Amino acid sequence: MSKSTKAQSEVESPPTLVCVPGAIPASERPTHFALVTRLLRESGLERTDAPNGFIFRFNAEMFEDVARFVSNERR
Repeated sequence: MSKSTKAQSEVESPPTLVCVPGAIPASERPTHFALVTRLLRESGLERTDAPNGFIFRFNAEMFEDVARFVSNERR
């Protein structure tokens, strides 16, 4: 498979969504959900529809919170 064909098939394939219940310890969930609410409902400068989801834009001051959210979601 050529590099361009591989890249094209990766873009056209639907993303895999996997949720692992319990990946975030119960004691950390309230803080995580509060962070999600703050980031996605209150702190985003812009939300744009994308073919496979959304694109969010944040102020640079939100970098640590966004990184914490991504880290939690990757568990």
